[in-house]
Amino acid sequence: MNTDKNLKESLSEEKYLFISDNDKIFMIAFDKSMTELGYDYRIVGNAGMGPRGKGYFVYAKADTKTRTVFARICMYEDKVQLRFYFKNINNHRTYIENAPEYIKTAFTFGGGDCQNCMATCKSMKLYTIDGQSYKKCCHYIAYFNNPTIDRLPDYMALLYQFYPKLQPK
Repeated sequence: MNTDKNLKESLSEEKYLFISDNDKIFMIAFDKSMTELGYDYRIVGNAGMGPRGKGYFVYAKADTKTRTVFARICMYEDKVQLRFYFKNINNHRTYIENAPEYIKTAFTFGGGDCQNCMATCKSMKLYTIDGQSYKKCCHYIAYFNNPTIDRLPDYMALLYQFYPKLQPK
């Protein structure tokens, strides 16, 4: 949790100069949406992000001991990436099948298949979209490359689809 600064103030720091203005606009708007839902962010280093990774902001319920992460914004040298953490994808199949292509692709893209850990993986995501079965590694689904402010309502609608209790009344 970052109680000292809001995200806009954090992004004005020199270490975030590599983030484009458009990406900062999206990040600030997403942060506002999450804050209104009672979620806050904390800054995490670039562990596991590869050599281009510059860190990420993770969003979890504010003022709780168990901080289940619902979303994160990953920062790379040349882009930002929005990621959600979803379970029970098949329960939301119809929604995904009817979602804009940039939402649907986060579940139906080529690659990311769970192969190395098939026998023991407890996080493998098994689901069907448009009649095609998928076995994806949980670490590769629900990523949105270069998210934009005009798509924010669709990203939030997807989050509410999976977590209806988050939706503002």
